Amino acid sequence: MPDGAQHDEVALSRWRWDENGGLGARARSEANRCMAVEKVIAAMHDRIDRPFALEEMARIAYLSPFYFNRVFRQITGIPPGRFHTALRMAAAKRLLLTTELSVIEVCLEVGYWSLGTFTTHFHDLVGVSPRELRRLACEHPVALAEIAGSQAWGDRDAAPVAVEGTVIGPTGGRLVFVGLFDHPYPHGRPVACTAIAGLGPYCLRTGVEGRFHLAAAAFAPSEDARGCLLPDEGSLLVASSPVPVQLGSGRRATRPLCLRPARATDPPILLALPLAVARDIATPDDGVRELQGVAPV
Repeated sequence: MPDGAQHDEVALSRWRWDENGGLGARARSEANRCMAVEKVIAAMHDRIDRPFALEEMARIAYLSPFYFNRVFRQITGIPPGRFHTALRMAAAKRLLLTTELSVIEVCLEVGYWSLGTFTTHFHDLVGVSPRELRRLACEHPVALAEIAGSQAWGDRDAAPVAVEGTVIGPTGGRLVFVGLFDHPYPHGRPVACTAIAGLGPYCLRTGVEGRFHLAAAAFAPSEDARGCLLPDEGSLLVASSPVPVQLGSGRRATRPLCLRPARATDPPILLALPLAVARDIATPDDGVRELQGVAPV
């Protein structure tokens, strides 16, 4: 998930006007690439229930497969195939939370013929299995006010502060989740996460070492944690650090985060963090065991 401030700064640096008041050649090229990627993403939405080969996407963008793959990754931060999978999981998540369809029916609705493959992809991106998502939504309708200020993971053993900073930008009373992830955009379980109400300082505690990516998502006010999982279009704010965080040997990083409206080219936010945090508050021991890969007893 590219950082908003950095992305805008780069974009503005490329949008140069020519002597006649029109866009320069480089700016037109940049705009054309963005429009090509957005056109393909629109086609992805129309093909949620079908596979989408790279060659087909490249034809829609009027680019060679190699060049299209590179351009798509530059603009969205992830490969086109991964983006399409994320959109399919977002559709599955909505069906699980808003319909009575069984898990296997949802699996077929989003174009998967193997329940095992669907469940694996869903768990990898959402952080819980399809059945667990539906169960959590029913059993842990915790008010968002109870989540704010919690550090669900990362400081259980009084781990040191690894990353700290300040969240800035528009919030309008939103709940902001900040987390460290193994991947450039947030999916799966975070290494550490926290939730804050509105703007202000944050800190993440963890003793792990390695290279991680910092990301944040701010959700509009909702009566319960489930409301965060299905944000209204245009209401989601996101942020990320353009530079990965290197942890280890007592290092402590400072990273400001500037929230901005989510774009069509941003991968969908799939994480079930609000519900997972709500569960962790209600049953902390089970939450820790599951995070560590041990099934609750």
